[in-house]
Amino acid sequence: MSVPVHDRRSIRLPGWDYRRGGAYFVTICTGGRLCIFGDIVDERMEPNPAGEAVERCWRRLSRRATGVRADDTFVVMPNHVHGIVWLDPPEGTDRGPETGSGPRVPKGSLGAVVRTFKSYSARHIHRLPGHAGMDVWQRNYYETIVRSDVHLERVRRYILDNPRRWAMDPPNPSYRRPVGGRPTWGDG
Repeated sequence: MSVPVHDRRSIRLPGWDYRRGGAYFVTICTGGRLCIFGDIVDERMEPNPAGEAVERCWRRLSRRATGVRADDTFVVMPNHVHGIVWLDPPEGTDRGPETGSGPRVPKGSLGAVVRTFKSYSARHIHRLPGHAGMDVWQRNYYETIVRSDVHLERVRRYILDNPRRWAMDPPNPSYRRPVGGRPTWGDG
């Protein structure tokens, strides 16, 4: 009997150790890119209770994961979040792979942090009226390794400007990408 093989292409940088300390720009989209966190009104995000729950969970992430800081720039948008995650693994931390029944995500890695955030926030959202059992998050997430102070400032500005730029944001369901255009996730 053969074991099913996942035929998904990784969007991670080959050879990069995502347990390595430093800053990472993360974008996590909702399942089906549904706008479930609120609305943009006058170029400002107006979160609903689900959006408020997501923000609270992000702010508490540093307390839930060792060696993680999530107190940098962050924004909840109608169907995604953008944030900067800082990994600072403690000296002598065992960074071996996790064991168990799920996919292997190394302890202390960016993937483990995102998984913690997604499950923690989904539990809070599922408790809200009308949200029980909903598919809150899409399967994967986008990340960019922040490699310089200049890049970090560019990412911070991108995150802060995101509500103002919602009309031109690729995750916006109303956005139509220009022919030959590419998304701009603050990595450029």
